[in-house]
Amino acid sequence: MYIPPRYEMTERSEALALMRAYPFALFVLNGEGAPEAAHLPFLTEEEDGRLYLRAHMARANPLSKALEQGARALVIFQGPHGYISPAWTDDPKMVPTWNYQAVHAYGPVKKIDGKDRCLDLLARMTAQFEEARPDPWRMDGLEPGWKARLLEATVMFEMEVERLEAKTKLSQDKAGARGAAILEGLAREGADPELMAAMRAALEET
Repeated sequence: MYIPPRYEMTERSEALALMRAYPFALFVLNGEGAPEAAHLPFLTEEEDGRLYLRAHMARANPLSKALEQGARALVIFQGPHGYISPAWTDDPKMVPTWNYQAVHAYGPVKKIDGKDRCLDLLARMTAQFEEARPDPWRMDGLEPGWKARLLEATVMFEMEVERLEAKTKLSQDKAGARGAAILEGLAREGADPELMAAMRAALEET
C-alpha cells in the first residue's frame, strides 16, 4: 500500500483498534492465474507477543483448498471513508479526493484442526460480535448434532501477521480554516460520523 509519510499510522495500537472496530475484511490469496478473495469477519488476537487473525469459511469455498495446501495471504481492513469535495473550500488548488483509513496485514495461513479448538474459535467470534447486544446469543444453545454438521461444513484458519501496513489519510494537509471547512461540508451532506471524528482528531494533531 502506498503510504506517504504524513498518512502513515505509526502506532501499532491504533492499527489494532481499527482492525477490531472494522472486523469484516477482505481476505486475498493467490489463485490460479489471478488473485482470489473472500469477505470474512476476523478475530484479531495477540498471544505471546505475536499477532494472529482468525476466521472461518465454508468448506465448499474453493479458497479453502489453498488453506489445506498452505499459502500466504493479505487481509485488508477498511475503516471509515468518504469523498472530499473541493467545493467546500475556497482553495483554487484543491481537487476532489477520498479520505480513508485502512490496514493491510500479511502472513502465512494454516488450518485450525481439532473439534475443541474449532468450537472454541466459533464461540469467541460469536461472543465478540454479540457482546454489544442486550441479550447476547451463545453457542451453548445449539444442538450437539448441529454443531457437528457446522464443523463438517466449515474450515477454520489463522494467519500469523508478519507485517502490518496502516494508512490514515484524513486531510492532514488541510489544517486550520480549510480543514474546518471540509468538516462543515461533510456534516452538511450527512457524512459518516466515524470519518468525521477521525478527521477531527487528525486535524487537531497537525
